[in-house]
Amino acid sequence: MEFRLLGEIEARLNGEPVDLGHARQRCVLVTLLVEANQVVQVDQLLDRVWDERVPIRARESLYSYISRLRQALPGVGFTRRSGGYVLTVDPDDVDLHRFRRLVDQAREAGDVRLFDGALALWRGEAFADLDTPWLAGVRETLNRERLAAELDRNDLELNVDQVPQLTARAAEFPLDERLAGQLMLALHQSGRQSGALAVYDETRRALAAQLGIDPSPELTKIRQEILTNSGAVPAARFELPRDVSQFTGRGTELRYLLADPDGVTAIDGMAGVGKTALAVRLAHQLAPQYPDGQLFLDLHAYTPGSTPLTPAAALDKLLRAIGVSAIPDDVDERAALWRTRLSGRRMLIVLDNAADTAQVRPLLPGTSACFVLITSRQRLAGLDDARVLSLDVLAPRDAVALFGRIIGDERRLAEPGAVEEVLRLCGYLPLAIRLAAARLRHRPRWMVAHLAGRLRDQRKLAELQAEDRSVATAFSLSYEHLDAAHQRMFRLLGLIPGPDFDVHPAAALGDISLPEADRLLEGLLDVHLLQQPSPGRYRMHDLLRAYAAQLASDESATVRLHDYYLHAAAVAMNLIAPQERHRRATVPPSTTPIPTLTCYDDATDWLESERTNLLAVQDGRFTSLLSALIWRFLYIRGHHDEALTLHNRAVAAARASGERVLEGQALSNLGMCLERLGRFSEAVEHHEQALAIFRDTGARQLEGHALISIGVTHSWFRRQDTAMSLYRQAAQIGRETQTGVLEVFALDNLGIELAELGDYEAAIHHYQHALDIARTEEPPYLQGHALDNLGRLLARLGRFEQARDHLMQALELAHRSANRTFEIEVLNSLGETARIASDPAEALTLHHKAVALSEETGSRSELARAHNGLGQAHHDLGDGSAARTHWETALALYKDLGLPDADELSAALHED
Repeated sequence: MEFRLLGEIEARLNGEPVDLGHARQRCVLVTLLVEANQVVQVDQLLDRVWDERVPIRARESLYSYISRLRQALPGVGFTRRSGGYVLTVDPDDVDLHRFRRLVDQAREAGDVRLFDGALALWRGEAFADLDTPWLAGVRETLNRERLAAELDRNDLELNVDQVPQLTARAAEFPLDERLAGQLMLALHQSGRQSGALAVYDETRRALAAQLGIDPSPELTKIRQEILTNSGAVPAARFELPRDVSQFTGRGTELRYLLADPDGVTAIDGMAGVGKTALAVRLAHQLAPQYPDGQLFLDLHAYTPGSTPLTPAAALDKLLRAIGVSAIPDDVDERAALWRTRLSGRRMLIVLDNAADTAQVRPLLPGTSACFVLITSRQRLAGLDDARVLSLDVLAPRDAVALFGRIIGDERRLAEPGAVEEVLRLCGYLPLAIRLAAARLRHRPRWMVAHLAGRLRDQRKLAELQAEDRSVATAFSLSYEHLDAAHQRMFRLLGLIPGPDFDVHPAAALGDISLPEADRLLEGLLDVHLLQQPSPGRYRMHDLLRAYAAQLASDESATVRLHDYYLHAAAVAMNLIAPQERHRRATVPPSTTPIPTLTCYDDATDWLESERTNLLAVQDGRFTSLLSALIWRFLYIRGHHDEALTLHNRAVAAARASGERVLEGQALSNLGMCLERLGRFSEAVEHHEQALAIFRDTGARQLEGHALISIGVTHSWFRRQDTAMSLYRQAAQIGRETQTGVLEVFALDNLGIELAELGDYEAAIHHYQHALDIARTEEPPYLQGHALDNLGRLLARLGRFEQARDHLMQALELAHRSANRTFEIEVLNSLGETARIASDPAEALTLHHKAVALSEETGSRSELARAHNGLGQAHHDLGDGSAARTHWETALALYKDLGLPDADELSAALHED
């Protein structure tokens, strides 16, 4: 099937003409063919076929026309999709699209024969037998494209035989100076100097009369050279590569670049991020503003098998492109000649794939009338006056769109979750997305999920390649351009376990000073092998990390990194909980500097920033030591899920290495985490295993803490006698070993049990005793537990002002220490106090805050307590429905936790 639109409308099936029906039916076909393989909405079809005179039954007529076209054109797909129609056809079967493809290829190759083949497809005016406002607009656009192709062709080969054609076209387009210049040159070559000068005069008069402007410097220069008989002036050249058909996104970047397209603009970014595609798209949009020509020069900084062009070689190519044949040897003379020849011209020059500022500076024009667009993997900081855009990876939405344009929307929509995973594994890098999608497109039996599974493999870079293109090759070119020190640092950074880092682990990996590490990191940042998400923090794109990890093999560097992390974590924990040093493992010192940590806030900030890195380390002994170091930090910050994973891994690692004390500490830490998550039976089991290990190894202080932990779990099940016995044993160990923190926790918990038994005076005595000891210990939040317990008891005794005072002090301590777990407890205590004091509205506010924090931290027991409190407050306010909803939520949690509170709440609900 062949469709002809560049003349009268024709369709031929196996060489025989097809009857396409009346004019409106043919107009429907033409509209779909112009937008071949794209959905045209029904409303668009109606507007384009009938313009503003759409009849009432136009939709029925449209459906009838398409039905007849299906019958007349067997094998041609007219598909209803997304509120419109799409005509599926090979673009080469439509002369309009074949024309555009041949012109693009001709421009890219500089091939006259391809231009001639494209122009031979024209048989007259496009859609000559149809006339609608929409088609008239398309026709005008195509006429301009045809003229531009003719002029581009003439730039390559202009001779006297073309004078008749050029004369006719000049009469048709009297304001086109480029066309006038070509006609003048052709006439001059034929010896008709006066005719050439007459064309100039006619053009000058037309420009003045219709536009009020003078001829351009380029056209005036042609006239002057004809007058002086100095020979033919080469016409402007238009060398932009073909625009990327699947270009997607970058709307924000284009708007920024189009806002001020004069002077010099540099686009930098990592390999494969789409710098050249963006530059070419921008250049095509700006091309009409630069009638004197558009040049494209690949400087080969990162081209496989090529060496970067020297400035001298680049200037040679540029000068020849504008018609200079006598080129001086000296690079400075070439640069001066280049600037001279560009004077008075408006040209667009794309310098692609630049190595550095030194390579491009001699190539810059001396006039702002020309626009220079540079792409580079290097930040060109030396171009002081240039506008700079550092290109990032695609936004997720644009990445999905690009992937879908390559594999087809049907496959994309069938597996949206798998598509998102593939794009995430590609790091939203355009080159990686294109290669992954191309791999999928050529394997029609693959599911997207299968590709995602292959990309999850350690060898995922091997999947991202097609023919001569691959992500690994693109990265290797960037790596090979580095000096030895930067190459070594790049490899070592592949050993960083988490997503981002600062200068200290880089120094540890390299066994170098902080200033040297900073210099190397900034160098890698300048060539886009690193990113900087925030001041002082660096990260690698996921695919670059995978590439660096393939190159890294320095075991001693890994040891230094682990020593750094453990030493810094130990220093931080000594600031957060100095009284618990006896519970932490001894770790080796770091041979490289650690951050300056001088207070509690410094320590918590550092641990939060490095938490992901610390927890990502895959090393058994490191994991065991880390568990014994940072358990308290994870506990007070409410990172219970992460703690659960860490402590489970630590138990397994310690058992494998036979380090029993570390095993006991990991079991104890795991038990506390399980308790906080409401898994009390499992918690008791782990604490008892830890207790047995501590007794076997003579770790008395750790034994005391294990006794308290076991007592707490018994307390949850209202086994007061057992819990109090365990607390007293722990208090005794605390006194014997002079471990104040151990005695504080034991006394606090004893007070809780005494209060539950109704012995309020004894309870207050124990709380006050614990508070006195805590005030002599660090950190301050130790006082908070005694203050919280004391406040709750005072509230039960009706001493509300004292209760609030103690609880507010406790809340302040929780805030100051960033102890989110304890903050939830105090919020619930304040809520309960407010309700007892007949302020249910305040109780609602406080318990809602506790719910939010509990859900964030996974503290299920406190979440149940908060919902119970909300139920009580709503009941006091007379909202029985809301009260029941919260009580039922609390009841479900208590039952799931296996706590006796469930029985009490169930009975209360039944009574209500």
